[in-house]
Amino acid sequence: MSIQPPCSFGNDAYGDTLSPSGMGRAFLSFRVFTVLGLLMLSLAALGIYLVKYRVQDLQKEVAATHSAILHEREATALLTAEWHYLCTPKRIAALQQKYLQLVPLSAKQTVAFGALDLPQMPASSALQHAASEGGY
Repeated sequence: MSIQPPCSFGNDAYGDTLSPSGMGRAFLSFRVFTVLGLLMLSLAALGIYLVKYRVQDLQKEVAATHSAILHEREATALLTAEWHYLCTPKRIAALQQKYLQLVPLSAKQTVAFGALDLPQMPASSALQHAASEGGY
């Protein structure tokens, strides 16, 4: 009875024998793929890290802008309320009486247009003046 050697699972299983140079190439290709895979994984992790912190910065910026908008809305509402208070007719009438002392016009203060003493311009100069301004 002959004893068989243990079964191998490499190229030897198909009848090929591995030479030392073949084993080195297989190990080298495994190492290159491992290093490339780790490099790609590291680059992906770095990219995700950078994107995460960029998104956090943008979220902080959006929150700050939102806060500024709310502050401006409050300021606008306050100014609108102040404007409405300042424009109330009762307040304006009280200020008018206090500072201006205006009175309504009486009939004695009105005159006819012909009674006004207006400077008269000669007719020829009036036409020249109107023509120079593009009126006639």
